[in-house]
Amino acid sequence: MISWDFNKKENVLEVTYLGEITIKEFMEYGNFIMKNEKLPRNLKILTDARDTIFGTNFLEEENILKLKEAMKKYLEPYTFITVALIHYTPKETAISEIFKYHYKFDNYIQKVFSTKEAALVWLKKNY
Repeated sequence: MISWDFNKKENVLEVTYLGEITIKEFMEYGNFIMKNEKLPRNLKILTDARDTIFGTNFLEEENILKLKEAMKKYLEPYTFITVALIHYTPKETAISEIFKYHYKFDNYIQKVFSTKEAALVWLKKNY
């Protein structure tokens, strides 16, 4: 499950991944980002993925390419999107790093953290 709420005080979209995340859920979340005109065009996202498991099909080459093409579309309405991901497990951290390697866009950056505090500091300080 993926849920989200915009924190007006921090000016950050707070996203939570919970349980096993499927490609379909990830695509629906991307469509929400793309179509939501109320979000700032220089968007900061704090993603809490401490209690999630990426589905095994995330690493299939076909899905990596499919998600990359979808990401291009999702990013079009934005000047820049900065994502701080919070992970606890090595496997999920590795998957996020694999996607970071494959998803290089001029208006997108992501970094993985182990604590919410460190992720927020990075979001506020650097972008």
